[in-house]
Amino acid sequence: MPKFREMLPYIGPVIGLTGFITALYFHAQSIQERVPTYYVSPQRAVIVDARGPAASSLQVLYYGKPVKTSVTAVIVYFWNDGKLPIRNGDILGGPLSIDLDEGAEILEAKLLKVSRPVIKFATGVGESAKNSLPVGFDILERNDGAAIQIVYSGSPDAGITMRGTVVGAAGPRLLGRPTGGFRRLPDSKRERRFDNVLAYTLGYLGVISGFGIAYMALILRRRFMLAEPRLTLIGSAVMPFVIVSVFLVAVSSFLLFLAHREASPGVPAAIWSET
Repeated sequence: MPKFREMLPYIGPVIGLTGFITALYFHAQSIQERVPTYYVSPQRAVIVDARGPAASSLQVLYYGKPVKTSVTAVIVYFWNDGKLPIRNGDILGGPLSIDLDEGAEILEAKLLKVSRPVIKFATGVGESAKNSLPVGFDILERNDGAAIQIVYSGSPDAGITMRGTVVGAAGPRLLGRPTGGFRRLPDSKRERRFDNVLAYTLGYLGVISGFGIAYMALILRRRFMLAEPRLTLIGSAVMPFVIVSVFLVAVSSFLLFLAHREASPGVPAAIWSET
């Protein structure tokens, strides 16, 4: 077994690298920002399909007048994914709005779920732009928001975006594929919980494996020194590689955590309305 004083030259860099990774982690956790976020459910219910040669036998009346185009229902989620609250006064240049492509007309908007009544979340179809749905609230703290069902006429595949400006956050961001990352859709709370456990487990196993490799390399180096002096060069060459490997494993684990956090924030359970 290697003596403690022989391990000191290698324990120092490992502790330093661990401190560096820990500092990065706590820095990421300490960031305070407003993150207005929205998610458009990929599951759209086509109530009336006017596409194709055969006309639908179902007809929808809007204020007594028949709708001659397709009618579709979609759920849009909106919430604050940041640690700073978003107040009504933080919205610049008019209210936030959910906008559909030109040619689409919003027939009805219904709040399916609201995180808390105290936020006073409200919607209303605009009079001037029939494809725009303004949304309002008093305050959105972390994970506060709502699930909104929109029934609209027009193409079932109409694009849906959210517009507006929030102090310190620019416009709302779409939950989806981050730059250079991967896409993760919040299918269920159980699946999100499994992904959290998987990400943290891989990170911890990576760090523990790195320390284990470093410790085994110390033992091998000690044995090389006792067996053959010239093999000491091999041990000396191996140790920098092991230290760099530990650093890379730690950084990879940290990046895995950040990538998972960025790509998979998930829709808050308080407003999730799909099974």
